Order: sequence, then C-alpha cells, then structure tokens
Amino acid sequence: MEQVASEIEAEPLSDLTPFEPSWNVAPQSFIPVATEIGRNGTQQVARQFRLMRWGFRPSWAKASNREPINARCETIHEKPMFRSAAQHRRGVVPVDGWYEWMTTPQGKTPWYHQVRK
Repeated sequence: MEQVASEIEAEPLSDLTPFEPSWNVAPQSFIPVATEIGRNGTQQVARQFRLMRWGFRPSWAKASNREPINARCETIHEKPMFRSAAQHRRGVVPVDGWYEWMTTPQGKTPWYHQVRK
C-alpha cells in the first residue's frame, strides 16, 4: 500500500487503520480507496487513502441488500444513479485484477481479469 500511495502522491492509510490485503473481496467489505480531497489532522492533503465500503448508494436511495458494485463506463454519465457521483465524488481502488461472473450452460463461472504483463 505504501508503494501505491507514493506512486499516486497520496497520503497512505494510517498505521492504526486495520486492513489486510485479500485476493477475494466481497461487496460490503471495507477496502482502501484514494480520494482527491482529504484531511490529515489539520493539514489539507490533495489525495488520501481511506477505508470505504465496497458498494454504491446514492444519497437519495434507501439502504438495500442489492446495491450495485460497479457501473458501465459507457453510460456512467447518463444514468441518474451514477451521474452526480461520477462527476464529483470519484476514487481509485488499487487492484491487481477482478472477477466477473459469466453465465454458461453449466451455470455461473467466475472469470478473473487482469492487466496483461
């Protein structure tokens, strides 16, 4: 985490923040996210890592067990659910890869995606 924070010029997570990296993070888990504006005590910092819950709930929506966990980049600025957040409240989640479920004749299968090395 320290290396990632250094590369994007962000304040890292505090040593007091409990976080263990995982290869399989489920929705509703708390994960490190780099946000653009933050505070470190009384000092204003440009970027800061903090733990945030993985999932999305617009300010106008009620809590639900079926909150979305991702959005399509092609339509994120058009959909009312994501439009304001995409314009004003963005963050970066450091990952090595992610799973997407594909429906096959045998059922659902997780497919791992990562950057080609």
